[in-house]
Amino acid sequence: MCGRNRIAVACLGVMCLLGLGVFAADDAKEAKPEKTKKEKEVPQVTAVDINTASAKELQALPGIGKVLSERIVEYREQNGKFELIDDLLKVKGVRAKSLDKIRPLLKLEGGKVDINTADAAQLTTLPGIGEGTAKAIVEYREANGTFAAVADLAKVPGLGAKTVEKLQDAITVGE
Repeated sequence: MCGRNRIAVACLGVMCLLGLGVFAADDAKEAKPEKTKKEKEVPQVTAVDINTASAKELQALPGIGKVLSERIVEYREQNGKFELIDDLLKVKGVRAKSLDKIRPLLKLEGGKVDINTADAAQLTTLPGIGEGTAKAIVEYREANGTFAAVADLAKVPGLGAKTVEKLQDAITVGE
């Protein structure tokens, strides 16, 4: 092989290697697709107590910005602790649809649990109410409609009048 042929073969070899590198880079991109704005991970938010959270802590909740978080804190300072999570609807700018989205991320220390809106997880925070009883309460409510009075909770299979009596100060049927 003469000198020119060697150079030509070497150039072909280099081009083949470069081509393989391009294909490998394309395969790597396909294996790791870029995340779109909607797919980007949202930081995990732990339950926020609306009676003690600062404006900054409230801003960690989806849909709660600086202005709304400050309104929530201001409302709480002027009117006292929230009794129900639904009391947030009294704050200017809080809408029912938005509240329903963040409800699982909210907790209410020292407030009452609304047995007409609470999910099973919220009901298990009540003394003497386990997962099975909480599920029975939700199923009863879904089948029979909302509770008109706290005493109506005794109609749920597995709950007696004594248990309901113990819960009197911890539950409500809303306003």
